[in-house]
Amino acid sequence: MASFKGFALTKTMLEMIENLGFKTPSMVQELVIPHFLKGESLVVTSETGSGKTHAFLIPLIQLIALELNQTQAIIISPTRELAKQTYDFAMEFKKYYPNLSLQLLTSQVEKSKSKEKLQSLPHLIIATPGRLLDLGINDPTGNLSTVKYLILDEADMLIDSGFIDDIETLLSHLPNAKKFVFSATLNDKLTHLIEKYIQAEEVVKLENYTNRNVKHYAIDIRHQNQQKSLKNFIEFVHPYFLLVFASKKKTVEDLFLYLKEQKYKVIMLHGDLLKRERKNIVKRLKSGEFQIAICSDMVARGLDIEDVSDVLNVDLPSDLSFYFHRAGRTGRFFKEGNCYTFYNIEDLNTIDKLRQMGVNFEYLVLKNDGLKPQRVKTIKKETKKIDPELNRDIQKALRNTKSNQVKPGYKKARKIAIEQVKKKYRREKIRQEILKQRRQQSKEKN
Repeated sequence: MASFKGFALTKTMLEMIENLGFKTPSMVQELVIPHFLKGESLVVTSETGSGKTHAFLIPLIQLIALELNQTQAIIISPTRELAKQTYDFAMEFKKYYPNLSLQLLTSQVEKSKSKEKLQSLPHLIIATPGRLLDLGINDPTGNLSTVKYLILDEADMLIDSGFIDDIETLLSHLPNAKKFVFSATLNDKLTHLIEKYIQAEEVVKLENYTNRNVKHYAIDIRHQNQQKSLKNFIEFVHPYFLLVFASKKKTVEDLFLYLKEQKYKVIMLHGDLLKRERKNIVKRLKSGEFQIAICSDMVARGLDIEDVSDVLNVDLPSDLSFYFHRAGRTGRFFKEGNCYTFYNIEDLNTIDKLRQMGVNFEYLVLKNDGLKPQRVKTIKKETKKIDPELNRDIQKALRNTKSNQVKPGYKKARKIAIEQVKKKYRREKIRQEILKQRRQQSKEKN
């Protein structure tokens, strides 16, 4: 197992990591930190909860020349909440690097105050795209010519949120900065952006990190009332801290009011709340004041709330990529977690798509006396068939392992070859499904 001591980190940085309670690096940290320290531009595809924020903060802060009064690094986040979260993580380093200067640039901070602090040339800026361009490149008081490192965090979300023009402007103004792209997925627009602004020889593509600490459960509620089903679920499971996800704001509000009437310690969080309200709610959530939070998909990406023991989807998102973002709220940083999903008979096709995308469901049925196991064959609609394309690739892989002699480890080599083909096939299916859904959503908007 890798150790942080195996990286080229300073004594101060190792002390800080130890005091933060990090014992061993996560997979993404193990892969990213050495490349980052060498100054190599990176494209990192890693699912939420994998430890990627510290994967770039640790090497970045070690590389910053604290003796220079220059802005040397910028981290771009798609939302105010994510930017503030990253800023809070970075502030932890101040205890060990007191000369490190940081600046948060979002709409939550007054523009005049941000402009004043920006003139002091902080070492590291953490910002949303619009505010950075407003105060940095497009404002004569900004000076970003000394920036050596640019990090795009949750890059696919930046693109999906309509910031592609802002990101292109930023990249074009920082041609000499090393670029670091962190994303849960790679879509066509993001891939084009990478190819245009980051030289191929500078890109290190890393394998997706899959959180194996989360168990997935599909719960057949048999068309029972959603609110009653939620109450029964809570009584049967007794979650320590539960995030409940719903696709519509009205569903979030209705479930919140219902549980509040039932005397649960519950709060709700959705995109239509005022900025001040959302900030206060997140603060109260992190303080452990509530047992349950009812959420829309706005918190399914990147918002880090500690000790979420369970996630419950009362419905399935239309964009299935959000299933993985919802599930990623639990099982973070080597902790175990559970992701439960309510479904009815008409949702079987969607459940099956998720299964094909790699979700290993355990099937349960909600009854009056508890959650009971349900045999998989009772809900499978199709007979198991192997895709001809997958079968062709498997046969090709097996031919490549074929030998005239039966060597030690021959069976193991064949098994590994088959698993590698299946893994590649599943990832391609996920990519195609997400692209298909996003194209469909774009057509509906137009």
